[in-house]
Amino acid sequence: MSANVRRQPISQEYFEEKMLDFYENCNVSRPLAMKILTFCKEMIPLMLMGTPETVARVCYRECTGEKL
Repeated sequence: MSANVRRQPISQEYFEEKMLDFYENCNVSRPLAMKILTFCKEMIPLMLMGTPETVARVCYRECTGEKL
């Protein structure tokens, strides 16, 4: 594979879906996961450069004050 291949940007919807998958894998309840996602919605576009898992952890910590 060539090193010149450009990565396609990830859509925010896909990114949010991956964050919700991560929360589900960490046994975070769906209502709490949705609350966290809503809480951090405006931060997500700025964080699309990171992985959904990293952003999910940061948002969880910002919303709950606890580490995931």
